Amino acid sequence: MQCLNQKWMKILLGTLVSALLLHSAAVYYLDTPLPAKSGTTLNSSSLVRSGEQSSFRVSTFNIQRAKSSKDGTRVGLVAKILEDDDIAGLQEVLGDSLWGQENQAQQIAEKENMGWLFAPVRRPWYKPELGNALLGRMEVTSWQYRPIPNDEPGTSVVGKKHRNLIRAEFLLNDKPFTVLNTHLERSDVRSYQLQYVLDQFSDIERGLLLGDLNTRRDDARLSNWLSNNPGVDAIGTVLDEKDIPYRVDWILVKGFEVIDGGAKYYKVSD
Repeated sequence: MQCLNQKWMKILLGTLVSALLLHSAAVYYLDTPLPAKSGTTLNSSSLVRSGEQSSFRVSTFNIQRAKSSKDGTRVGLVAKILEDDDIAGLQEVLGDSLWGQENQAQQIAEKENMGWLFAPVRRPWYKPELGNALLGRMEVTSWQYRPIPNDEPGTSVVGKKHRNLIRAEFLLNDKPFTVLNTHLERSDVRSYQLQYVLDQFSDIERGLLLGDLNTRRDDARLSNWLSNNPGVDAIGTVLDEKDIPYRVDWILVKGFEVIDGGAKYYKVSD
């Protein structure tokens, strides 16, 4: 009887362990959007610059988890690239790790004395895994991030992964302006997401849209929007005929004069 009880105990324990593993696997692969979140200041916001500014520098950068196939993780290099920026919109940023490593937005910001906001898109293993980020040295009065549509109403088009949109209200010489940052899908739902984000930006009187839109200039929807909103493409305005035809990263501006700019390729990213 004792041997039988031990046998059943092993079976029960084995079943319990299997159930826990299955539960963990289900949690890991559960890809549901995280809810909207809001606040009033960036983390480490005491580090923002003060005084009058006649201009500021902004960038968008898909850091692809700050990895290079040859050199491994390159958080320090990303920080060096952003050292002169007043505002930076980042995409494909890794979150906090299970073994205690801080999210990459915080790591980069602390190296360059910038305020930071990390906006994860999902939370497998109960930890924020991957998302967008906003870094800045200018005063922020409020921020929010929220999911963007992952399917197109009235169709069967559904995205592969959830995405979100960061919106932050900054101050320049005590005058407000809005910054949006996002990363769109590559699949068919991208076109609907693009229209959604452009509509959000169209409602802004003074601000910037930063992001990896996974959309080239020859995309019909983007091309039409740009033609109806001349001068908003900051990078294209500066580069003109030298603009990269396959560029999918964008800085769109409203209410500002573009002084200088460009686009560079870094091996740390894709």
